[in-house]
Amino acid sequence: MSELTSDALEYLRSTHAEGCRILREADYRAESLEIAIKVERHRWYWKPKQPKLVLVAESHVFTSDQDASFKISEAQIRPFLRRNANLPPEHFVRLVYCLAYGESNLLTIKPAKLSNAGTPTYWDMFGRITFRSPQPRQEDGASFDDRLRWKIDTLRELYRMGIWLLDGSVHAIYRRKEGRVDIEVQKELHEQWWKGYGGFLLKSCGSSKVWIIGKTVHDCLNESKFNDRSYRGWVYQPNASGVDLNRNWRRLLEDCYLLRKRSKN
Repeated sequence: MSELTSDALEYLRSTHAEGCRILREADYRAESLEIAIKVERHRWYWKPKQPKLVLVAESHVFTSDQDASFKISEAQIRPFLRRNANLPPEHFVRLVYCLAYGESNLLTIKPAKLSNAGTPTYWDMFGRITFRSPQPRQEDGASFDDRLRWKIDTLRELYRMGIWLLDGSVHAIYRRKEGRVDIEVQKELHEQWWKGYGGFLLKSCGSSKVWIIGKTVHDCLNESKFNDRSYRGWVYQPNASGVDLNRNWRRLLEDCYLLRKRSKN
């Protein structure tokens, strides 16, 4: 698994600082740099050696300093990892790559008031693009072991296929109780992500194909920022309502199927 590089960290720091300025001017609270680093450490842990298809989504969910003080239990997660595998980052963040997001049983301390529903629709999306069985859900009676095993196996398949999920903002756009930041602020956050950390990441991914998750993210970034060879299109957020959620999915699945086929050879 990969670790956040020094070059990436430098871009992350400068992009985070510019995002803080944007949020302060709009009277929004910004997450600390430490939160941004912890979020990216989870993302980089699952980074393929050479990404072949990059998904660009909106952002992680706002993570407070108190949230990030909770730690993931090594004893709980070790049985699901391969022998001698490095452990995922230990701090809880509200990002789909963090295995404890949506699975409070993985925390060393389980605070009674921690809201931790996770993002099950993104796990459904991961299952779909890896052509795996439907996600086992707690409400359907699936055990903790079955849920966690499915999630880890799905992330491993994404890794093998060369698929990596990025967020189009270093700062959280969705803030739970407050909802999303204003659209103009969101646009600014996406723009400065592209000019800094995001542009660096995508350049480092070489000729990877790019798919955007979310019509608003697509409209903010605009396909002209991607060269014709790499940019493939967009699909709706998996939890969008009142739209055709299957729009453009056939082409996305075709790209994913080719990656899966190559990964098996």
